[in-house]
Amino acid sequence: MNLLSAKKQIIENTDPDRVYVENIRSFFNINSKIAQKLCNVAVKRGFFDKYVEVRCPNDDSTIYSSESFEEIPSQIICQNCQLNEEDNYQFDKKDLKANTFYRLSNKYRNEKVSI
Repeated sequence: MNLLSAKKQIIENTDPDRVYVENIRSFFNINSKIAQKLCNVAVKRGFFDKYVEVRCPNDDSTIYSSESFEEIPSQIICQNCQLNEEDNYQFDKKDLKANTFYRLSNKYRNEKVSI
């Protein structure tokens, strides 16, 4: 696989609703710190919107996401765990792992990129 094909595959496999620093790091082959800075610049320039998610400690699935950590309720129910009749399915926000992710801004959703 040549470099261009590899980059195209990364783009095709990236969900525009959940772009992580790791996606940017991998695409540009840069370190995570620089990738984080690129994401911040993309937010400032209106290419990305910034979000935070909290993940279930039982299965690591996303159980809530919002534009800020403060907007996430203090008590969160993991519906997967509840449906699976797990003993623990309600969690305190402060005890959950939080991750930052980005969404491609609506303004750029219909833009076509040719590689």
